Amino acid sequence: MVDMAKRQEYVAIYQQGASAKRAQGDLLGEQRSLSSLWLNYLAMAVVECGDVDEAQSWWATNVPGTLLERFAEVTRECVAQVDAGVVPASTIAGNYPHLVLTHLAWALGNFSLGEQFAEIAVRPDVLPLSTPFWREYARAIAALIAGSPYAVATLKLKGLEKYWHAYLPLIDAATNAQDLEAPLFEIDESFRRRNADKRIKQDQYEIEGSGGRPARWDFRRDGLVRYLDARK
Repeated sequence: MVDMAKRQEYVAIYQQGASAKRAQGDLLGEQRSLSSLWLNYLAMAVVECGDVDEAQSWWATNVPGTLLERFAEVTRECVAQVDAGVVPASTIAGNYPHLVLTHLAWALGNFSLGEQFAEIAVRPDVLPLSTPFWREYARAIAALIAGSPYAVATLKLKGLEKYWHAYLPLIDAATNAQDLEAPLFEIDESFRRRNADKRIKQDQYEIEGSGGRPARWDFRRDGLVRYLDARK
């Protein structure tokens, strides 16, 4: 587990790295540094903040205002290089980080930015390089954005997937004009159980919450709820 002091050291290192790579014209190097930077900020936010209002305030106070926008810009340039055959699709795959960013941007109120990241998550050259669970999750997010009915598929779940799965019935209910109370309750219960589960070992970015490093803020839940509220 990385403590807050060490996180701050990482943030300084990746900020310097991103600036240096940008000055050198090293697009992929800047993209990697920015990716590590926003992940470290999110790892701090999920521990420091208890709800979406606290998270918005914390993010506005502690994070450079254009970080996610700059990462999106650099990522679009990487996508263009993939499309031109300059770099392989693995440069922008798998889709896990793009889906994290979708929820984070929505939670922070930047709905169009979240949709941009979601578009990358469902690219035909990104999906095959993603796990079956995240392919299904991307399908759900795409249906939500398109306003199309989504039905939860039968999945074989392992590890954290059994907790992440709780968000899918919410998308199912929302896209089929059903009441959201029950799926939101299950999301909250799943988040509580996840934060008590000491068996979780694969939260390598420390943004998900586990018994070993509990998270206070469920950015996925709040991202989905804010996006749904904005579309009413």
